[in-house]
Amino acid sequence: MVWILISFLSLYLCSFLLAEDNEKENDIVQTITRYQQVILEDPDSIEARLSLGLAYFFHDILEEANLIFRQVIELDLESKEGNYWLGRTYQLQKKYEKSIVIFQELIRRFPNYSDIYTQLGLSYFQLHQYKKAEEAFLRSVHLIKPTENPLQHFLPLSHVKNESWDRIGNITAISKAEIYYYLSRISLEQGLLDKAEKYCLRSIQIQPLAQTHFQLGLVSIRKKKWEIAEEAFVSAIQIDPSLPYAHYQLALLYFKQGKEAEAETEMKTFLQRKKDETDPFSHQRAILVTNLGTLYLSEGEHEKAIQYYQRAISYNPNLVEAYNGLSRAHSLLKHFGQAYQAQQKAIQLNPKMPEVHASLGFIRLKQAENTKNGSDYQLALNAYRRARELQPNSTEILLNLGNIALKLSLFQEAEDAFSTLLSLSSDTTNQRQSNHYHQALKEASNLVIVHYHLGIIASKQGKFDEALKHYKTVLKSAPDMIEAHYLMGRIYADREQYQQAENAYQHVIKAMPSFADAYERLAHLYGSWGKYQKRALELARKAVELQPDSAEYLNTLSWLCYQQGDYDQAEEAIKKALSLESSNRVFQEGLKAIQEIKKTTVE
Repeated sequence: MVWILISFLSLYLCSFLLAEDNEKENDIVQTITRYQQVILEDPDSIEARLSLGLAYFFHDILEEANLIFRQVIELDLESKEGNYWLGRTYQLQKKYEKSIVIFQELIRRFPNYSDIYTQLGLSYFQLHQYKKAEEAFLRSVHLIKPTENPLQHFLPLSHVKNESWDRIGNITAISKAEIYYYLSRISLEQGLLDKAEKYCLRSIQIQPLAQTHFQLGLVSIRKKKWEIAEEAFVSAIQIDPSLPYAHYQLALLYFKQGKEAEAETEMKTFLQRKKDETDPFSHQRAILVTNLGTLYLSEGEHEKAIQYYQRAISYNPNLVEAYNGLSRAHSLLKHFGQAYQAQQKAIQLNPKMPEVHASLGFIRLKQAENTKNGSDYQLALNAYRRARELQPNSTEILLNLGNIALKLSLFQEAEDAFSTLLSLSSDTTNQRQSNHYHQALKEASNLVIVHYHLGIIASKQGKFDEALKHYKTVLKSAPDMIEAHYLMGRIYADREQYQQAENAYQHVIKAMPSFADAYERLAHLYGSWGKYQKRALELARKAVELQPDSAEYLNTLSWLCYQQGDYDQAEEAIKKALSLESSNRVFQEGLKAIQEIKKTTVE
């Protein structure tokens, strides 16, 4: 299973180098999805879980990483990889006490691995336990081997041969120069200036890091070595011009020396650097987390999707896609107030983005389905109309616009939307089938829905041949779609094409034995056809049994009993129908006819 982790890292490197490329970010999501699938197929695969945990860890998705590494440990309590990365995850979550427990146990088992001491030292440092931190760092320095990657003990050997992967994000191995930098910070925070200076100089001798020069400047100021401090801050800026506090400290130093012009220049630079200062990976991380939110949304895990969208917004408060997804997730949970709040932010950020208007339509549609209010459907339609103006050829927009227009009996607008979608789908189906299997499946599903709805529109317009043509097209792709069979049966029955109607209704009943309407329609068909009268009564009674509060079914049962001369049963059934719909003129006339023929029979 080593290949899983190798394949992930190669994909990760590509996406890291092209962080602005959304397609690469989608590749990462697909990779994570693939690991999840491997785990589903092989729940005991430690390598797959470790790979998935590292994928989350690399992208600062810490809750998920924590969960996965704990699962690795559940499968293998002694797993040094699972324990090590769980400890690293706890560090990033600022749960330093928990990380210390893990690293101490690892040291007991593996006393010669330098990076365990390094991580232990970092945890102690964060808790201001300086003596223990210093001891751990010095032990780590003693154990570091120049030719060895400190992390090679916690990943498959094949990864160590890749020289680029270990300098990315949170996976970075801390160098000896960086350890001396931390030792200097420990000494400075305890007021041990000579010791702090010694550690700084040793670090710079190994590798001239910007932060170490900055640290030397701070130590030199405390020691009143103004020239050395100035030189150190300048060196820090030369190595890393974006380091804001080096400019700030240099400005203070110049003010102290009476160099007002130089001080003002450095202070302006500091203020500008602070204004521009952003996490260089925050946008990349926000896109990835948004994509994961969308993945969970598509899987119906709405609460989890909300968590990811909110996390994406914390990384990038101006990411429209995150607000868009957040609004949809809230609307699916019927949190309409929160959904509208998120969507208004999305529209505010990019009012000309068609997806934000489509999402507004989606929210209003969900609310309309909840309230059954026609005005809410109209508001949803208006939002999708605006979305279509901005993006005329979107599958989702056209499909939803057509569905809502059909709901509102705006048949011409619905037909236009579905016909446009049909023409667009027809032009690209072959290409998608050859290039993108999953997209082709989605496209096929859309075509089924489009033909189905076009069939409904044609029926409502009295174009029954056209409706049948659409339903037959549906059944070529979805032969078990009972709705299409049922609607075809209705058309055939109205045309007195009894055999075709019978076949359609029987197909529905076989596929879905609880579909009461199919029993009632087939019973009615036999009554009109003048055949299978006993079977017709059985079907009508089955329909009433399945749905006893249907006045229409009771009326059909009464009619069939009347046809077969069972007037008492006919009267009983029609009276039950009238008890449900007392003002129904048809039922009233039926009862009158039954009672009159009963009188004639008695006489």
